[in-house]
Amino acid sequence: MTQKRAKGRFIKTKVLEKSEKISAALKAYWKERRNQPTDEKCDISHICEGNRIFNLSALANNLECKTCKETLSFKNVVKEKKDGLHSTFVIKCIKCEMLNQVSSGNIHLVNNDQTQAHCHLKKKIHNDITTNVVLGTLNAGIGCTELNKLLMCLDIPEVNFNLFKKYEKEVGPVIEAAARRSCGKAAADERKLVLNQLDELAKEM
Repeated sequence: MTQKRAKGRFIKTKVLEKSEKISAALKAYWKERRNQPTDEKCDISHICEGNRIFNLSALANNLECKTCKETLSFKNVVKEKKDGLHSTFVIKCIKCEMLNQVSSGNIHLVNNDQTQAHCHLKKKIHNDITTNVVLGTLNAGIGCTELNKLLMCLDIPEVNFNLFKKYEKEVGPVIEAAARRSCGKAAADERKLVLNQLDELAKEM
């Protein structure tokens, strides 16, 4: 049985070919959907294709021109920069023609003291959306490959494997700490139950 190496692991050739066919079919499907005529007046698919994940509160606060306070519109997007599932859009103000950066969500600083010593994070600024998705992915017991399959079906840009691992280093120690606390609590509860049973047994004797 022949095997090939894909994304850092060995996989059966038939399984890999099937996965590639499904991936190609999904890409062709979404490409055909985008090329279909639409009644919408605005078309920015040449700048940012597909769907995105937004934090509505952050988006509402960011959709304002930094210069003239005019409300910005995604009709005037001129550029998009992606960082995992987080996007930063460059939107032109129709009033003063100022270029504004609009983020799809919030960002946070990563404190190395909260992570293990060997988990050095080169980039200290992470975004909330990708962090939460990676946390949910690990909590569900799946990895980057399974996540990207889901994102592909949703027509959302995939997450790079190396980027996924970088965010995994942030949330991994948090999950381990929570697991240790849970195990410690379970052990304490079990010890308390055993002691109570011993007390009851001593009374009966």
